[in-house]
Amino acid sequence: MSGRATVAACQFLVAWLAAGPARADGDAVACAHAAESVQALRSAGKLVEALDQVPRCMQLQCPAFVRRDCEASRSDIEASLPTIVVRARGPGGEDVTAVRVLVDGRPFLDRLDGRAKPIDPGPHTLRFELPGATPAEKSVVVREGERMRAVDAVFAAPAGDGSSGKGEDAAGAGRGFPWPAAILGGAGVVAVGAFAYLGLTGLSDYHALQGGCGANGSCKSSDVDPVRTKLWVADGLGVAGLLALGVAGWTWYSWRGDARVNLSPAPGGARAVVAVSF
Repeated sequence: MSGRATVAACQFLVAWLAAGPARADGDAVACAHAAESVQALRSAGKLVEALDQVPRCMQLQCPAFVRRDCEASRSDIEASLPTIVVRARGPGGEDVTAVRVLVDGRPFLDRLDGRAKPIDPGPHTLRFELPGATPAEKSVVVREGERMRAVDAVFAAPAGDGSSGKGEDAAGAGRGFPWPAAILGGAGVVAVGAFAYLGLTGLSDYHALQGGCGANGSCKSSDVDPVRTKLWVADGLGVAGLLALGVAGWTWYSWRGDARVNLSPAPGGARAVVAVSF
């Protein structure tokens, strides 16, 4: 090494050694500020941010007592930091993962992976966004130390979407008006109306016979048969009207997709369960 290079190296070494105490003082101050920041965030309930700040006061250049305090703070924060597991179901009831989650208006998750995520304790408003579905919101109060709390979101189809299951929906969309249901319903109403009319007039005729020829037993078949026929016809129309209305209702709800029959095996045969959603 030349004499000039040796002199330069010595000058650098002297300058570096002279700056050592100043660097140490600066590092100690920075570490102290970091430790204070951790404590302030912890007191404010901002545990996630406080935990992120802990490494700043645990660096090797930090004084030993500062590192010990930060280690204790980290253990306390980790024990108190709650976590949540976000779950979501789509409009059809299926599990979905392509969900964006915001907490109090700030991004929280880009998609769901079934893992627990840390969150600050306290009240929060969660917003869930799924492409092709109406966004959902939910308010929760998360407690310190609460682990793996399940937060569920259920998405509904957008207004006017055919998958909503109501009105002219997935079951009835694209089909014409259910005329069979309308015709059967109209026939049922007419039949029930005729039943009421014939039944009332038939009973009136029956009571008239009782007060007349029936009182002395002089009624003839020609007097009784028209009344009996009227009452029989009324009964028949009443049964037919009720059946027509029942079939019309079933046809209507089947067209809407709100009616279904579930068949299941049973001892000696099968069992049918009729379900109608209103």
